[in-house]
Amino acid sequence: FFEAYAQYGVPPLEKIITCCPKIQPRTFSIMKFAGQVATIIGLKNLFTVKSKDNEDIVREGLCSSFISEYQEVFARNDEDAISELPKVAVKVKVGMLKYPESPATPLILIACGLGASSILMNLNHREQIMKGKNDKFGDAIVFFLNDGSDGYKCIENEFQSYKEKNVIKDISIVHSSNGHNSKVEVTQLLIDTLNQHSEIIWSLWKEATTAVLFSASGLNNPEQKLNDSLVAITIKEGGLRDEEAMAYTSRHQVDIEIIQ
Repeated sequence: FFEAYAQYGVPPLEKIITCCPKIQPRTFSIMKFAGQVATIIGLKNLFTVKSKDNEDIVREGLCSSFISEYQEVFARNDEDAISELPKVAVKVKVGMLKYPESPATPLILIACGLGASSILMNLNHREQIMKGKNDKFGDAIVFFLNDGSDGYKCIENEFQSYKEKNVIKDISIVHSSNGHNSKVEVTQLLIDTLNQHSEIIWSLWKEATTAVLFSASGLNNPEQKLNDSLVAITIKEGGLRDEEAMAYTSRHQVDIEIIQ
């Protein structure tokens, strides 16, 4: 384009801009509790690229770094600074996870990366409905996979606090290798973790009413792999044949939310 246009002069700026790749929309999880205004988990997304000399170069994610700067300004409650911030186009999407209507429903909650916000929101809802009620509540267990960076420590503490308050029965936290794993490797790490905990998963999964709430970012085609893992656990721990295990799995509530 530029070579062809250059024959007739310098291309105008608006023509040049049309040739630039567009920034793709980014999905963030918003965690809103009763009585709160709103809280965004806007962790700075640090990732590593390789230089020509094969050396690691740390980069900051464009969108996550931009959002984190907004959070800093809003935290100061500086109205003048807030009014000067550039306006950002935001579209709110309804989450994919549906908390079961019956409090007796056992829950298997799986969070990967920023998917933790959706799972924490459901745990907060669970805690609220448990207060002052004598209903029998089903057990809940949590699996949380993240890259082990400092930004996730506070989220891990949030999960641990729900265990201390008996909102969940158990939690398993797994770290990938500081963000160096590919999406395929991280996805496989999650599946391996679930398979290694097949006994505790089956202690809930054996109930026909058990629900799975799964929210994740940074994974490769996790839907089918999660289903295959649940089928494998059903065969191993429940003693069912392949066809029976697939039918058994299909009858459960399995909600999956992928954060791009």
